[in-house]
Amino acid sequence: MRGLLVAGCALLLVASFAGAQEEEGAQEVGKPEGESHPLLPDHEVLNEYGVISSSGHDDGGWALPPELRVPEQYQYRRRDQQLKEVDLSGNQLPPVLTEMRVLTKSVEPGGEVRAIARVVSPYNKAQSFVSLFYNRELGRAATMYINFQPHDSDDTLFLGRGKLSRYAAPGRYVVGTTIIADRVGDRKAYWADFHKAMQEEDGQPIGFMVTGGETADITAPTLEWVKVETDRVRAGGGLVHYSLMAKDEMSGLTEAQTQWVSPSGYHQIRSTMVMVGGTPGLFRGALQIPQWYEGGEWQMMGITLKDHATNIRYYFNRTEPMMSAATVQVEQEKEMIDQTPAEILAVQFSRTEAKLGEQVVITVLADDNLSGVHAVEGYVRSPNGADAVKVKLKSLTPEMGGFVDLNRPSKLPEPHIWTGNFTVTDTMEWGEWELVRLGISDAARNFYTYYEDRDPEIGGISVRFYNEDEEAAESGEEDPR
Repeated sequence: MRGLLVAGCALLLVASFAGAQEEEGAQEVGKPEGESHPLLPDHEVLNEYGVISSSGHDDGGWALPPELRVPEQYQYRRRDQQLKEVDLSGNQLPPVLTEMRVLTKSVEPGGEVRAIARVVSPYNKAQSFVSLFYNRELGRAATMYINFQPHDSDDTLFLGRGKLSRYAAPGRYVVGTTIIADRVGDRKAYWADFHKAMQEEDGQPIGFMVTGGETADITAPTLEWVKVETDRVRAGGGLVHYSLMAKDEMSGLTEAQTQWVSPSGYHQIRSTMVMVGGTPGLFRGALQIPQWYEGGEWQMMGITLKDHATNIRYYFNRTEPMMSAATVQVEQEKEMIDQTPAEILAVQFSRTEAKLGEQVVITVLADDNLSGVHAVEGYVRSPNGADAVKVKLKSLTPEMGGFVDLNRPSKLPEPHIWTGNFTVTDTMEWGEWELVRLGISDAARNFYTYYEDRDPEIGGISVRFYNEDEEAAESGEEDPR
């Protein structure tokens, strides 16, 4: 019996020792304490990347172990596309919002709201930015904006001012979103639900109270009648004239827009109307059906009305009886209808390697079956996706102001050749930059987007950008300058 007791005590001691070891091991592999970036002052919600996590956690919101920590600049991606921690070159640290406060606690409609914000930029000064505030009870139906400008003598301090509409609804307005960018294009979006810098001490979003409200306008305009004066028109020919009458009880109308749709629904046109002076609520509009669009009976599919208090109301022909007769007959030959997008035949970069700051030219050979190529736009991305450049290409024709020499000395127009250039600066990530997207549209506004992982026409097109000074330093060579 005594032997059993001794054995039991020994087992108990071993179990307790193992439990202590497990607890100690758990503490060792737990989340490391975050450290702020050396260029940034200490802040309680900064993680080790010097930025505030969109989820409020240093693990990027996925509860991942430290070795799979998601850098802040990749948290916008789907989980299956999240990247492991990488050592990036260049400057990918966005501006950090460390504080935001509303100084005007109470204001009447038509008054001014003032606020302050503290923004720290690791490398480059942050630019002016705008914060959206909305009525907590009415939501985005009642909003206002506060514009923040940098202080003259303090690079981190921003002063905000916003004019409240005299038709604003009473109640509490709270901050919703803020997007801040610096001079090299690094930016970050902030939401009051996730970032302490935009919250009061009790965790509620910062805001202000609107009192009064005798002139409040929360009712959208109403449509009284709509009429199309043109019965028949030819595609690419004359104008379609139309008008409508609307009313608003309080603030008055400011805008009216219409949306037209072709018989098949393939083509749509948005048209802005103009108010007739001296006749409140009366708008007139005119639009031209493009040359390559289909014929038949075009319908006024939708109407958008807006007043001075930013109240908006939408009308649709399927639910509004008075819009059923808002149609026009369009004449068009079948062989003139263009519903086929332009296509890319070939793409090339002017070089395979480039030094930071040097230009790289993109040349595209494009073609269209009928209306002609109208626009080409490319998208080039850095190795880890931390930086990207959008490139708008131009057609080398006399009308566009240029010619091109391709394998011959004569300078003849090349309407199918489109070129553009881009540059990677020393603040961006360097390495293998790849053409990942190329969009093309024709004069009939048919468009198609090519992707490098789907369309072989643009697959495998890249250029390696290198930092001459960094490579020289790593190899131990002297500074080439």
